[in-house]
Parts: sequence; structure tokens; C-alpha cells
Amino acid sequence: MRIIRISWVGSFCKSLACPWIITCMMLSGCGGSGALQPQVGEFDELLMRSSYASDAEEGTPTFNEVFVEGATLVEDRTRYGKVRLRLQDDSAGTEPNTRILDIRVLNGETGEEVGMVQWTAVQVGEDWRIKDAPLP
Repeated sequence: MRIIRISWVGSFCKSLACPWIITCMMLSGCGGSGALQPQVGEFDELLMRSSYASDAEEGTPTFNEVFVEGATLVEDRTRYGKVRLRLQDDSAGTEPNTRILDIRVLNGETGEEVGMVQWTAVQVGEDWRIKDAPLP
């Protein structure tokens, strides 16, 4: 019986395994304090959903999925649907389970920058919701 060794199979499997291992490590986390950290893009999605929730009645599931009860919002909530929001940075807030979101606000029609604002997000269970959402 003759054994045929195919050397490329081993290197091919290693090249496929490495990205999967790194991805699994990033998704599962490595050590740390065990505190929940926001996922990449999680706040971007939250900002996108805030524009859709602007037309929802307070107390409806759509509104409650984005904003916490008693959130500080602009008086005319439809304004959230008329702008585009670009997350520039997020950092830990002064209170536990809060994040400060630095947001660039753009005109929804022209794309021109309207200004910069800071929103506060709070963790509710495993989800993040918006607590303060000023607009320029």
C-alpha cells in the first residue's frame, strides 16, 4: 500500500482555519471583565432605527425598542426622520452601562453637514437604547 501525501491540503486547511479562529475569538471575547460590550455596528443600527421610530407613537414597540422611557427628545420627533446620522465615535459614559455617542448630523436630502451632537445610550438588559437625543 502506498501513501500519497498532498502537502497543499494542510496549508489550505490552515489558511481557512485562521480567519475562522480569529472571527470566533472576536465574537466570543477573550477574557475581560465579563461586562457586555457593544458590538461593532450596533450603535449604527440603533441610529438608523431611531429615524423610523420618529413616526411611531410613544409606548409602541417600535418606539420602545429605540428609546428608553422618559428619553429626552426634540419636540418635533419627525425631525429624526429628516436627517442622516453618522456615528463618529462612542465612549464609556460616566454611569455604568452608558455610552456617549458622538454623531455627525447630515441633511437627509442634500447630505450637507448640519452639525455635531452627543447622544447618550443606556443598556437595558442586553440591548442598547437611546436616552438623550438632541439635534442641532
